[in-house]
Amino acid sequence: MIIVVLLGGVLFSMMVGVSFGLTEITTLASPSSQAKADGFLALENMRASLDQTFFQRDIKRLVFLGKRGGGGETRSDILTFACVHPNADAMGVPAVREVSYYLEPDPDVDPGEGKSYILIRREDEMIDEQPGQGGNHYPLVGGVVARKFRYSLNGKDWKDEWDSSKIRRIPRMIQIQMRDRAGNRIMRFETMSRPGLYIR
Repeated sequence: MIIVVLLGGVLFSMMVGVSFGLTEITTLASPSSQAKADGFLALENMRASLDQTFFQRDIKRLVFLGKRGGGGETRSDILTFACVHPNADAMGVPAVREVSYYLEPDPDVDPGEGKSYILIRREDEMIDEQPGQGGNHYPLVGGVVARKFRYSLNGKDWKDEWDSSKIRRIPRMIQIQMRDRAGNRIMRFETMSRPGLYIR
């Protein structure tokens, strides 16, 4: 009888362990969990690049341009700036490159489900007189409903647009907000960047 009870307890604990493991795997593999992970990665990509912003007042082709796109809850802002490539020497590439972030419509989403965009990162190894053009374009994440940048010099007064060609400065703080769709759910992501590690 004791052996039967022990075997039953072992089998029961194994069944509970397997059931718990399957539940955890299903949760991690669910679309909302994957969308959340993708959203955090895209947000970190933007924040890390902005933290490496490179700017010199006397070099006119180095720009920091933030343009507001759309309004309300469907903002699709565009940002172009120069940033330092952290592994440039090891990879044999230029130390400073031009980077842009923008949204383009997602062709795989049914229009009846509402607007949805793909977040694109543009990289250009050449910093020329035509900011925001050329280079390679990489999709970072899909299902983006809106993406907004806000800029400030002091953390109190915030602007929706920034043009370094007019004031010859870059913002000290950048607020990044993004809203992603995961099935019927809208997830909101937000972080803060403090650009200018490489200001000269």
